[in-house]
Amino acid sequence: MKFITTATISLCCLAVAPSAQALNFNFITTGMSSDATTALNLAASSWSSKLFDPVTINITVNMTNLNNARVIAGASSIDLWTSYTPLRDLLVSDAANEADNGIVSYLPTASQFSAFLPTGITKTGYLAATKANFKALGEMDLDNQFGINDGTINFNSGFAFDYDASNGITSGTMDFETVAAHEIGHILGFISVVDDIDYMLANNQSGAVTPYLLDLFRFGTSANPTTTADFSTMSRDLRPTVASYFDDLSTQAPFSTGAFTGDSYQASHWKETGSNLWGIMDPAIAYSQIAGISKYDLRAMDLIGYEVTAVPLPPAIWLFAGGLLAWTRFARRSLLNTH
Repeated sequence: MKFITTATISLCCLAVAPSAQALNFNFITTGMSSDATTALNLAASSWSSKLFDPVTINITVNMTNLNNARVIAGASSIDLWTSYTPLRDLLVSDAANEADNGIVSYLPTASQFSAFLPTGITKTGYLAATKANFKALGEMDLDNQFGINDGTINFNSGFAFDYDASNGITSGTMDFETVAAHEIGHILGFISVVDDIDYMLANNQSGAVTPYLLDLFRFGTSANPTTTADFSTMSRDLRPTVASYFDDLSTQAPFSTGAFTGDSYQASHWKETGSNLWGIMDPAIAYSQIAGISKYDLRAMDLIGYEVTAVPLPPAIWLFAGGLLAWTRFARRSLLNTH
């Protein structure tokens, strides 16, 4: 088994209080004030109060100067990839007891799956998800196999942050809790391979890429499904610059199209509107702005394998039999300052 991991920083650990039936977070921090860690835990609680998978997500968190006046924070995740069919079938099995997730059973099989791709870009035949996402899908031994860390968040110390949103946000500062919740969302699995393709095109590169679970719900306007048969057979659209949408036949929300060759925002986000219309996974935020987790954020997380409604623990966990490979995401999923 091939893998590449990064070393976890052994420093003070801060965690959200554990729950018997909730998503828990363990933070390994450096350079963080007590006010910052309090806000970080509140951001984690905003996710764990809505996602009910009984697993712990371990995140390294740093406050450091990113030397970029636009990037407020960035997240990198530990990503795992395997053959398409085992991961697709694992996602289908995970959704089988959720009546509102019936669309997942219509995800394309390996022989059905196709995607619009730029010239020179091909698919590997694999499918990817973050390590945290795999945990939500029931994989219980990943920390032993790939190390405890599920991802890293770096906050830009070049920005002034407000760590207490309860009394409003001070003018000229960023709401730390909003920024933290956004970056946690990336580590949970709000990621698109379109960002990799966008980078390759900007640097005149070609090669094969591996889609993420979220990309299974990414369609362009030229091939937008209206039936379950369409959903199974229509090509997903993984081209930067092309308008694309999250679509499950009942919910639709636009994606950004790429930082380099697209609309100037990373494709692992909703479309930027200037008002955080779509949710916490919008790509930019302004000073003094507060954003929360939306129904669109939750629907995306629901369909890639998280439990949005609390359910009883199963009598046994289905262990994933497919071979996994892992790598560290070096490209940062960043939240930008709009002003």
